[in-house]
Amino acid sequence: MTGAVGPSLIDLLHASNPDIDRIVSTFVACFNATYGSTGTDGWDITKEDWQRYEFLGDRVLNLIVAQSLFTCRDGGLNEGEMTRRLSSIVSNRALDALTQPHQKTFTCLIPSVIGEQNAYGERITGGAFEAFVGALYCEVGLDDVAYFVTTLMGEAPGKFNPEENAIGQL
Repeated sequence: MTGAVGPSLIDLLHASNPDIDRIVSTFVACFNATYGSTGTDGWDITKEDWQRYEFLGDRVLNLIVAQSLFTCRDGGLNEGEMTRRLSSIVSNRALDALTQPHQKTFTCLIPSVIGEQNAYGERITGGAFEAFVGALYCEVGLDDVAYFVTTLMGEAPGKFNPEENAIGQL
């Protein structure tokens, strides 16, 4: 995916303090220019493709967070602890909380046909984040997406306590 004038999408993903709004708008502009309609405010994608990216993004997020958990605390987490943390950290509820400060930005990633469905409810921005991660993975690869996601989540995977509030930790 080629970028417009300014920093490339990969440069934006590798920022030490990623500008989510700028990353999403750059991604949407590049994606639409390559695969959809240029000049469209939102992500020009079909419901079916969005759901496919959401499926893939869920798996990519699981892998990234699992690797982070595996390597944290000098290998001190057992399988059960890692499983509990993983399922809480990558839940749609936790991802929704992670995206809340950028809710307007993430709304542009939700096709209108998805946004109009009542089936998603509060989990829709979590799903949008998953779809975004899935599409990013297809465009830039695992290493760049992993860097972005781990930077965005910060210390949450290593510090998360399943006995406490997962959303507060993120």
